[in-house]
Amino acid sequence: MVHPVIYALRGWIAFVAFIEFSNSIRCFIDAKQMLITAQEIPEQIGPPLSRLMGRYCLLNAVVLAHCALCIEHIPIIVLTICSLSLTVLMYGSEAFYYYTASFSFYVVFPILISLFTIICLTIAPFFIEEEPRKKKRMTDEDEDDEDDYEMSMIKQKTLQQQQNSKHNIPNASRLKKTL
Repeated sequence: MVHPVIYALRGWIAFVAFIEFSNSIRCFIDAKQMLITAQEIPEQIGPPLSRLMGRYCLLNAVVLAHCALCIEHIPIIVLTICSLSLTVLMYGSEAFYYYTASFSFYVVFPILISLFTIICLTIAPFFIEEEPRKKKRMTDEDEDDEDDYEMSMIKQKTLQQQQNSKHNIPNASRLKKTL
């Protein structure tokens, strides 16, 4: 049975994926909205940077959607955490280091959402229950067959040794003494 926290986390991650998808569309439609600053940005930097951010948001939305669907797989959780960490790094560096984006709602909101989602995803593995194995692997069956064969061979050898000891033929030195 799946823990209720996992259902809530799946819903949250799907919501964040939708936000990233809408950010992607917003970056492609209105390039200057993302890059509003007090300085004047040259035209060569504005649209390419906005398209790049739009493609990254789209890729991030795909990763988040896969995580929402397959949250029981730890590597997908790790991939999502890495993707969200890059989101925080990207928005933070554009606003605080390169100054190509202003410190506004459009920068702060994705950073806060990503940080909260990272915290939730680090807690998620504690609520994931392992499913019992339904089938044996082929290698286990092969090893069991080999073990059974070895045990039957050992039993046959011990039975042969016991039969030989019951029909013990006297050794040659005892025969000579009696003659």
